[in-house]
Amino acid sequence: MIEPGLFLGVISALAGMMIGSFLNVVIYRLPKNESIVLPGSHCTSCNSAIKWYHNIPVLSYFILRGKCANCGESFSFRYAFIEMLTGALWFWGFYKYALPEAVLFVIIVSILIAISFIDIDLMIIPLVLILMALVVLFGYYLIYPENAIAAIWGMLMGVCYLGGVYLLTKGMFKKETMGMGDLQLIAVLGSWIGPMNVAATIFLGSLITLIAFGIVNQIAGKEADRALPFGPFLAFTGIAMFMLNPDWMQVMKYLHVI
Repeated sequence: MIEPGLFLGVISALAGMMIGSFLNVVIYRLPKNESIVLPGSHCTSCNSAIKWYHNIPVLSYFILRGKCANCGESFSFRYAFIEMLTGALWFWGFYKYALPEAVLFVIIVSILIAISFIDIDLMIIPLVLILMALVVLFGYYLIYPENAIAAIWGMLMGVCYLGGVYLLTKGMFKKETMGMGDLQLIAVLGSWIGPMNVAATIFLGSLITLIAFGIVNQIAGKEADRALPFGPFLAFTGIAMFMLNPDWMQVMKYLHVI
């Protein structure tokens, strides 16, 4: 007999892959101020409508070998990757957490996925997605106010910590080292994952970004004006921190901090 939680997780994964397909539309159209509803899915090369049976998340990509059924133009594997990533996170959310927390988890991670890939493409974080996440979190804490104090402290910790890093690095390098979207994003993450987790997110996200920057410089050669989007590193580190949910008292005892 299939475990009920596992069954719900599998169903949620399928729903998540469909949401991932929608996120691909959001990522492509939102920065262009195009409707995310109309027209329906279509090939950006030949502009032909994609039939529903050619638009099954993940499966259609592999059946069609990553090509348009009409013109044969290749589609990026990223479309299928986002669908699989969203499906995997939706599986985790509904398998791991109670229903209210699971619903919040899948909504927030879906928004973070859209934010991350838009930032990768264009180095911008749309304000509308930040506001959407904050509205969802505000609504959640209205229903479950016992979590609101940690959310407020998390937001303050995130904004103050990352703001301090921004001012320090701007003074050191005499240039903008991150955008306002990154500070807005950390406000979302802080109010979701709490003060200790968001502090760890900023530290680890910054460290991973520096490592990635060094690797890119080694591969592509050094460029004085090269920049990497910071949002994805923050977003996915934040998601990982929420999923791991470390016991910080035990961590500090292990490190002999307390």
